[in-house]
Amino acid sequence: MAILSFRVDEDLEKAIRGQAKLENKTLSNYIVDILRQNLEDEEDYKLAMASYNSIDMDDKTSLEDLCKEVGINYDEL
Repeated sequence: MAILSFRVDEDLEKAIRGQAKLENKTLSNYIVDILRQNLEDEEDYKLAMASYNSIDMDDKTSLEDLCKEVGINYDEL
């Protein structure tokens, strides 16, 4: 396992330590969880944007047709 070292100002340190304590986690576990979640969120955002950018804006599929395509009963909406 790697060891990382970084500097933060006193206010941020207090906030991080306080949150870790509130969540009943060690400082290290809290920071690792936050970093992991941020990386996952960033990846999800990039995938969503790539998907959004690939949408054919000229496609005029109706909502009813789209519902049929994905198996949703349009009349129940």
